[in-house]
Amino acid sequence: MISKKQLRSLFLLALALGTVYQLWIFFQGYQGDITRIWKSAGQHALWRSANFTINQEAADYIAFVHEHVPPEAQIVLPASDSTPSPLYRTPLMQFYLFPREVLNCIRGDDGCLSNFSRTDAYILILDPGTFPGDLTEDNSRLLMHSNALGIYLPAVAEPGAGTALPVFQSFAAMALQAVAPVLSLLLLTSFGTLALTNILGNMQILARGAIGYGSALGLYSVLVYLLSLLGLSFGNATLIGYILAGLLCLAIYWFTRPLPSVPAPQFSIDIWHILFVALSGLLMLTAVGKGFFFGDEMVLWGPKGYGIAEAGLSAGVSNWGTSTIDYPLHNFILIGTFKQWFGELLPASKMMFPLYLLSLMFLGYEFLRQRIPKHSAGLSVLAVATAPVVIRHAETSYANLPNSFSFVAATIIGMAAFDKENNFNKKLASSILASFLFTFAMWTRPEGIALSALGLLFVLLMGWWQWDMGHRKQLALALLAPFGLFTGLWLGTSNLIYAGDLRAGATLSEMFNQMLTGDLHLYELATTISFFFTDAFYSFKDWGILGFGITLLLLAVLITQRSAFKMNLLIANGLITTAAVIGLLYITSYNVTGACDLSCYLTGGMHRFIMPAMTALWLGLCVTLLSDTSTVQNPS
Repeated sequence: MISKKQLRSLFLLALALGTVYQLWIFFQGYQGDITRIWKSAGQHALWRSANFTINQEAADYIAFVHEHVPPEAQIVLPASDSTPSPLYRTPLMQFYLFPREVLNCIRGDDGCLSNFSRTDAYILILDPGTFPGDLTEDNSRLLMHSNALGIYLPAVAEPGAGTALPVFQSFAAMALQAVAPVLSLLLLTSFGTLALTNILGNMQILARGAIGYGSALGLYSVLVYLLSLLGLSFGNATLIGYILAGLLCLAIYWFTRPLPSVPAPQFSIDIWHILFVALSGLLMLTAVGKGFFFGDEMVLWGPKGYGIAEAGLSAGVSNWGTSTIDYPLHNFILIGTFKQWFGELLPASKMMFPLYLLSLMFLGYEFLRQRIPKHSAGLSVLAVATAPVVIRHAETSYANLPNSFSFVAATIIGMAAFDKENNFNKKLASSILASFLFTFAMWTRPEGIALSALGLLFVLLMGWWQWDMGHRKQLALALLAPFGLFTGLWLGTSNLIYAGDLRAGATLSEMFNQMLTGDLHLYELATTISFFFTDAFYSFKDWGILGFGITLLLLAVLITQRSAFKMNLLIANGLITTAAVIGLLYITSYNVTGACDLSCYLTGGMHRFIMPAMTALWLGLCVTLLSDTSTVQNPS
């Protein structure tokens, strides 16, 4: 029978080959991206976004509209034909033409453009044969960028009344533009790291900084939301929220000083840290260089973030960008803050997402190297970090990577809440921190509430089993209170932000009604499960070697230590959240809103919805197979 040592060696060899292959795929695409970025380096972020999303002609046209349409003006889009250009999409144009109000005519309303032509609105010409056609006899109102694209001016308007998009004259000017955003992130991260000094014990300082980064950003966005509920303008809420976040971090550091016998933080850097920083740095170049360029970045995250900066929290998320489901506000608030403070010429907000990946790598590496050989730990982390879907999300402003980081961090810290080697104070502090991290995971994605609640429940169950009888209630309360209070507040106040749009409630009501009549949607359930395996878990274009690697790890664990295997929390949370994602997507088959059906969610989202589960499963199984014991030690 094959030994565990032999399985380890075979697995590490396969892992090394697979990771090298993933890196090769990454660099193949990266070369083309960096060449295009170099050629457009001096351009404004909106121009680069349109250039990467559509083409250079569209980017030049966007700049042309900015130059000739005043920022306070109203812009009207013609109704799209059967094969519309992206320029017909209202949420996309809201983003590209910010802060101008963008309206659209609908197909079949023949009088729409004629009516708007008699107002002060600027009508975009996207197909001269369709509009303006023979609508006008006054050619002076036509301002053409090219034969195909132009603007139909109001009766009284002067060309050049807008504001030209600024450009960078040198790389030094671009670097200078990045200084203030970098310093603001660095200062907030420093406060978050300081706050956790006494709680995280002897955790290596880079890993502690990783948790400090995610925690500080999460705390800041929560505070901005609370201040906005109190009636503060978004601009005032961002400034006061930033100051309060720093003060709260200092207070946490002060009040946790009594925690006993905390060793001095370790500071050591090895080759893996350097590789992680290099990968994150390369991704930051493309994330910032391409601007908002991918899918929901231009129709959801960017428009709503910019809308918040322009119109405030409620109007920004309700009136800007596409509307499919009520999203928690973490990303919107952060993007809106960068727009409010720094103008997004780079755009600087895109720096946050490679840093979330760097934080995940630092934390995962520290967790693994305390339990398995250093190079096995580094290789395991690099394997998940170079999975194609993770690379894509480090370059984009989607919330799945922040969600995954907070979920995995909460699970790792949750282990310390029931570690027998920790005293009561350490367990209490770990319980509170884990609860806040689960809260920040909830605060990123619509499915985050369910996934975080399940993850927290498993921490509670495993802790309840191991906690002393006299401390159970206190530790349980510490674990439940922060998450429960803020989640309840969000559920109770989200209708104030999204104008009472309760789509999830309507879907659940429809599901229960149909189930009572015997309609269980078994075909849809089978479709969801089948799609999970064929197009998500084993999708090489999305998860690379990870799906196959997790399968091999599970088989290896069952072969070598079936009788001695002990479920660690990462594996448990990975499995339960995988099942939860399948269940949540199955529920969407009862969706009655028409916004997005089951196939839409499966093809557009399942591969990224499982990111927290895949990451947790991978780290948990690597510990189980590659260490000498299946038990998991104190993460700090």
